[in-house]
Amino acid sequence: MWLSRQGRGNGNAEAGAELGTVTLAGDRPSVYLSGERRDLPLMGPGGYLWRPAPGQRVLVIKAGDQGEELCIAGVETEAAAGLDPGEILLLGPGGNTAVRLGADGRISITGRVSINGVELPGTYQPQAGPGDGS
Repeated sequence: MWLSRQGRGNGNAEAGAELGTVTLAGDRPSVYLSGERRDLPLMGPGGYLWRPAPGQRVLVIKAGDQGEELCIAGVETEAAAGLDPGEILLLGPGGNTAVRLGADGRISITGRVSINGVELPGTYQPQAGPGDGS
């Protein structure tokens, strides 16, 4: 009997990650999990800076021996319709701007474009190209 209970643990193990909702934005936002957790660091791929907006669902990773060190690793994403394997799509707030790095080597930009502070005239939309099926 004693041996059979040894491998079970106490049943109170906490998950290593949890989905929460951003309550306060900023460089170190607050997230509501089972209660509000404040001043959480943001993590992301190297060279990529981001700030989640209030109300966004985020993945919070629990690190440390007892899961006491928390960090926000990413936001819940939409289905990536039309995105081929290996492609990257960066979306701006509200979906008004986008940069798509295509598997075929093409870079597509949607929105107003400025280079070194000089805005190019017009609003840019991706153009159909070979292999787009358009």
